[in-house]
Amino acid sequence: MRKLIILASTAVMVLWAAASFATPFSITYTADNALTDFTFSVDGGAAASVPGFVDEGAYGDWKNAASLSFNMAKGSTYQLVWRVQNYGGAPGTGGNNPMAFLADVSGLFGSAVTSASWEVALDVGGKTPGAWQSATEYALNSGAWLTGASGDSIWYTANSGSIAGISGDARWIGFDAYPGSPSSDGMFVRLTYTATPLPAAVWLLGGGLISLLGFRRMSRNS
Repeated sequence: MRKLIILASTAVMVLWAAASFATPFSITYTADNALTDFTFSVDGGAAASVPGFVDEGAYGDWKNAASLSFNMAKGSTYQLVWRVQNYGGAPGTGGNNPMAFLADVSGLFGSAVTSASWEVALDVGGKTPGAWQSATEYALNSGAWLTGASGDSIWYTANSGSIAGISGDARWIGFDAYPGSPSSDGMFVRLTYTATPLPAAVWLLGGGLISLLGFRRMSRNS
């Protein structure tokens, strides 16, 4: 019984520590064709480059998602901004050359996958975003089109499956109706995310468990 009490106490202490300080989030992402920038800002502050991000240059390998660990502090609001570059029609596409983005953000304070709730903006020149708007959903990472088309999406078909490391519920998103402009273009993708503290129920559960174990021990000793 003593071991159980120690175990429960340790679990509550770990949860408290994790919720009180910066907690790592896993950010996994890819883009068709390539990603050239990834920045973040905290609580409306200045934007800074995300440590570890690598500019993919021309024609990034969209079939293999990149993954970074990023610390988020409880209660703070983060803006994550990626820049996607499209490079004209690839051979064999018949002009069907979408500019799209796919991502999965997960950690102790919750998760977020790409969807229409994310924002997009076209590059108006000089790597500057134009007007932000809700993203357009093209297809699920698990395969199904969200455009009304039948069968699996071009990404699922070309990759012979989902993009590894990203939830099947994540959507390939873009700026306008699929497939968008076939010419070279640039797009920004933005996620605004607040690291929400653990709910009070977690603390009540932990405290109640410790109290229950202590009560049972007292009952056995009496």
